[in-house]
Amino acid sequence: MPKLLFLIFIPILSSAAPAAKTSARLPSQQAPIKDGEVCFSPKGQCEKKIFALLDSATKSIDLAIYDLNIKGVIKRLIAKSKNNVQVRVIVDHRQAHTPRSKVIWLLNKKILVRYGQQSGIMHDKFLIIDGQYLATGSFNFTYGAARKNHENQLYFNNPELIAAYQAEFEDIWQFKKAANLFNPGEIADIRSSLAQIAAKPKRSSKSNEEVKVDNADPVCVDGDEVELDKVDP
Repeated sequence: MPKLLFLIFIPILSSAAPAAKTSARLPSQQAPIKDGEVCFSPKGQCEKKIFALLDSATKSIDLAIYDLNIKGVIKRLIAKSKNNVQVRVIVDHRQAHTPRSKVIWLLNKKILVRYGQQSGIMHDKFLIIDGQYLATGSFNFTYGAARKNHENQLYFNNPELIAAYQAEFEDIWQFKKAANLFNPGEIADIRSSLAQIAAKPKRSSKSNEEVKVDNADPVCVDGDEVELDKVDP
């Protein structure tokens, strides 16, 4: 009788083995990007790949971006921050003060936002998700980049490459290029600029329009749809 029971259990154990192998492959199947994948805008709808990356974040989001006004990106950053994902954003100081920038939405929700201080501009464009995925290229997170401009974006999950970008992010955030948080006075300046633009008659926007900010040198702004009805999503 004991020998019979032993023979019965053998098939049960062997049939369970394939299920374990299948479940082990699930994480790679759910990866938001493939290593070395590339996207070209506007035909590639690269913003959707960014949305997928942001949606996949469970621990951290580190974003260094020159220009930012896509609502879908802003709302995802805010939502992830509310769900205990660490969100850090580095932007260009001047560009963040232009009327079309949506950086103020992040500030209103107390997202950690800093701007690099350097002799030129903070022109990086890269996103790191959970220290595991990287997106980089010419693509700014703007409607102009997504819908009008010829841009490119590359995606990686190579650990050595991501480590190099993570080190650069930390360097800008903390050390060589000292960064400062926006203060209430700067937020008031941005609100004032938004109100002035909203009061003007609407006109069609042009790509690469020059906008002067606080008597500074002109800065280049991607053409996009200006939406000034709300500054808080």
